[in-house]
Amino acid sequence: MKRLLFFIPILLFTVSSCRDDIVVKNTPENVFLAFWNTMNDRYVYFEEKKINWDSIYTIYYPKAVAAKDENELFSIMSEIVVQFKDSHLYLAKSSTEGAGYLSDSTSYYYLVPIMYYYGFMPYAKYYDQYFTTYQYATKNYAYVSYSSFAFKQDISFVISTLDSLNLRDGLILDIRNNGGGYLDNALELASLFYAGEHTVLYKTPKMSPKRNDFSNPIPVKYTGRNIVPGTVPIILLTEARTYSAGNLFAYIMKDLPNCITVGERTGGGGSPIMSEYLPNGWVLNYPYIKNFSSKGVNMENGLEPNVHVNYVLYKDTIIDIQLKKAISILDSINSRRR
Repeated sequence: MKRLLFFIPILLFTVSSCRDDIVVKNTPENVFLAFWNTMNDRYVYFEEKKINWDSIYTIYYPKAVAAKDENELFSIMSEIVVQFKDSHLYLAKSSTEGAGYLSDSTSYYYLVPIMYYYGFMPYAKYYDQYFTTYQYATKNYAYVSYSSFAFKQDISFVISTLDSLNLRDGLILDIRNNGGGYLDNALELASLFYAGEHTVLYKTPKMSPKRNDFSNPIPVKYTGRNIVPGTVPIILLTEARTYSAGNLFAYIMKDLPNCITVGERTGGGGSPIMSEYLPNGWVLNYPYIKNFSSKGVNMENGLEPNVHVNYVLYKDTIIDIQLKKAISILDSINSRRR
């Protein structure tokens, strides 16, 4: 299976141009034209980002042609890139220097004493930086943090861990720090929460270099494992750092009838990334396909949770109001069941 990478910049290198000398000659003009034409023909979110691409050409082409050196050219092109406010759009000057948009969202932080404060005890079977589990001490609730899809967990181990947890009355699934990774990792984790073949999303690839020439929605289907049955209420914690494959996962989970999303709007990021060399060796990373949820919602736009709770960073404390809200929702659900 081909693995599509979300949010991690370089996936595939290709070279294209509208005229031969763009590829052959390394001049400021040709670098800019290669950049502009690649974006013009392949970038998919001009409408969503409200970017007048022709106006960008009019304003910045003369500046690029007059650039005295690569540093000045890079500064000019960087100014263009950040206007998109698209973290999947990234211009890499080298392995250590590049230009892209960074959200100013408050960083979620994970503090172990929080879990004790809210009644959870560490589940000794597994604990690491990306996959953490806790068991509620006095209730049939479990907590799972899954903070990255860039590193593949052994799915059989994840399954055995979920099977071992007492989550009959509720599971809190925390993806507040999940900034993305591989699409198939997100699809595999999501498959644990539903049964049978499921349309997880729709994709609409570009059909031609015309800016708004997209295919009709194509369903992407995945077969569920039903490890956590639909009778278990799931609370999914999200915030602005939930991005790319994390954002896609949130959309899939929200469409499940037993899942309630709690927290802040996700950061968006609805497409995998294509990468392309420019004539001077810089690499342009850009989203190249539009993805929509199973209910037809554009995934580039962040997902608004069912219950909005702002994340407040209380320094040197053990307060997590989003987690507190998740527990109270589970308590309310289970009181109605009795």
